[in-house]
Amino acid sequence: MDETIKERIKLVMSKRYNVHNKALNLTKFHADPDFMKADLLIALNRPHILTEVVRIIAESIPDIMALDLSDNNLSIIEPLRTLAEKAPNFKILHLGKNMFRSVHYFEVLKALTIEELVLDNNPLCNKYSNQDVYVRDVRKRFPKLIKLDDCVLPREISFDLEETHKLKPSQGSFLCDPSGGEIVRQFLEQYYTLYDSNSRAPLVDAYRENALFSLTSTNANSLSAYASDSRNLYHTPRGKNGLLRRGRESIIAFIESLPQTQHDPTSFAVDLSFFTPKLLILSICGVFREVGLKLPIRAFNRTFIIVPTGSGFCIVNDLLHITIATSEQAKDQFKTTADTPTPSTPNAAVQSASVISPVVVSPEAEISRRQQMVSSFAMQSGMNIIWAEKCLNETNWDYDRALFVFAELQKQGTIPAEAFVK
Repeated sequence: MDETIKERIKLVMSKRYNVHNKALNLTKFHADPDFMKADLLIALNRPHILTEVVRIIAESIPDIMALDLSDNNLSIIEPLRTLAEKAPNFKILHLGKNMFRSVHYFEVLKALTIEELVLDNNPLCNKYSNQDVYVRDVRKRFPKLIKLDDCVLPREISFDLEETHKLKPSQGSFLCDPSGGEIVRQFLEQYYTLYDSNSRAPLVDAYRENALFSLTSTNANSLSAYASDSRNLYHTPRGKNGLLRRGRESIIAFIESLPQTQHDPTSFAVDLSFFTPKLLILSICGVFREVGLKLPIRAFNRTFIIVPTGSGFCIVNDLLHITIATSEQAKDQFKTTADTPTPSTPNAAVQSASVISPVVVSPEAEISRRQQMVSSFAMQSGMNIIWAEKCLNETNWDYDRALFVFAELQKQGTIPAEAFVK
């Protein structure tokens, strides 16, 4: 086939393609006026012509969804099999008024996920007096079929499992809001520097006055150091209240009593599942080991609920779960550290900052956080941005305090009208 014929075929196909519906109508292709004027016989029942048409589809319109090959005197169909790979969205095929004498012709198309098929006015249709048998035989070749000859088919009853859908690739960590990334990084760095040090006492200022803490652990002999304090309500229902640590002094006293640890930050998977100017929820899982012991390696999962305070953040709820690390978790950890962990002493700069507030955010992160607080407070109070920022600034950027002060002043009618002009 010379290039002139190929270009002519491509031109006619482009004229017959509906871009909006992604449908190609090749009905009576041989009788197209462009071919007739040029005195060309381009018939799809010739294998090399149909093969060229399929090649053009794969190359030029791979997103095709529907193809109409009706009334072309077809008795061959094998070239279409390549569309299973080349045109993955191809779902609708019309083959009416052709010369197919048996459904066995379509065995070669099993790889296609055809959902709508037209076969009426083919010789094969005359072989069936029972519609159910006809549908059954066609479905053997097109198991995804929903509509046949313009009739919606009843759902097929079978013992096959539902089609499984490919899951999205898993992520090591997740941030619901990327702007919280720097805050999370600084929090974890400062918190675990102190947690793994000789003394955890400086963490007292990381917790709010009325904070809550609870520990759970797997029931295993190697975790006996944690078992008596594990708040497993299934095994120790009476410990519902007794094993819940209330207040920051109680929390620090308890975590000081736990074995000294060394965490491997490279093992951390971090999920920031909720982030607003008023609240953030942070979950971390990873591995650690106890000081003085090379093995066993422990695994942990920890969830912090954190609120802003001043220029930093405070923990209001802390849930810690400890278990035995799986072999997969343990095999690649602590590769860059000494064989046996020893307690670390945080440097003076980190320790000093942490004593004041365990999480002191960078200027850029603080500006971003305050902008979010202002926008949220303006929306909630109805005030404009200028007055919302003024209220937050005068309450030391304590969001709850600002809301309380706003409500009280509004009751007294002392907020000027200009505060609500936007």
